[in-house]
Amino acid sequence: MEYNRGTLSEGLYLMYLGGLIVAVGLVATLLLFMLPVLRVLSLVSAIAALIGAIISVVGLYKMRHLHPDYMSALLLLGLQFVIKIVSRNQINFVVLDMILILVSLVGLYFLIRATNFFLDLRGREDMVKMGNRVLFFNIASSLVSSVLNMFIPKLVNSVEGLFGIIILLLVISLVVTWYQLSYMKKSAEALR
Repeated sequence: MEYNRGTLSEGLYLMYLGGLIVAVGLVATLLLFMLPVLRVLSLVSAIAALIGAIISVVGLYKMRHLHPDYMSALLLLGLQFVIKIVSRNQINFVVLDMILILVSLVGLYFLIRATNFFLDLRGREDMVKMGNRVLFFNIASSLVSSVLNMFIPKLVNSVEGLFGIIILLLVISLVVTWYQLSYMKKSAEALR
């Protein structure tokens, strides 16, 4: 199968770069928001996270014609955006949050499946396996996060316990995000 290596590599790299900016921006927003003196700076880091998300969308958009799964991932990303807008004013936030997680995971599945297709063409079985682990870790992380979120009121009787669970979820999320970003960057390099 013929494909434009430059477009594929550039799209994956933009997704990596955008994801990195989003991760740093969100962590900075959380940290700055906890410090009352620096709360004004949390707006700047939130804007940085938004810019990172836009860069990721541009990367996925560039790859949309290279494989049908990239287009599917892009459409699911649009659906995520719509769900986020709708869920802002809904009472049944838990159900919409679960739908959002599911749509996100299916979109990630399509992204990884398309990327793994090209990696397999290049004989990069190591990267294909890494992509499969990224998907597994994201599913596992989402399940752990969902279960903990559902049972927080029953598990936590103190502010310290709640803070501990929030920190645990943040650490799990950061580790999974780091691994996913590593996959995106290495894939971009492998498909040059």
